[in-house]
Amino acid sequence: EISITGQAMAFLGALALGGGLGLLYDLCRLLRHRLPLLGLGAVLDLLYWPIAAVSLFVYAVAAGDGVVRIYFMLGVALGGGIYFLILSGPMVFLGEKLADLAGALAGLCMLPLKWLQISKKNFM
Repeated sequence: EISITGQAMAFLGALALGGGLGLLYDLCRLLRHRLPLLGLGAVLDLLYWPIAAVSLFVYAVAAGDGVVRIYFMLGVALGGGIYFLILSGPMVFLGEKLADLAGALAGLCMLPLKWLQISKKNFM
């Protein structure tokens, strides 16, 4: 028997798991968008779905002693839905800005190499 408090905590954990899986999906979406490599989308999908399945399985074992309860699945779905309705837009925006910042910092780090290349051409 699981107490009402235990069930409520398991449901809240499932909500958090759903939100976390939504965040991971947005991260994969950002990588797919920022790195337009052939086949990257398929590779990210092949990584995402096993991670999601194993996360759900491990959570079911940890929170429900291996019994998949309906409120686990409802909590995960609701957590993902809430994430995508409320947080996905701002998180994607923040991710895009962080990617822009990382690109700018990488460009600054490459400046000395570009200067060396230009100076090398001037001496030849």
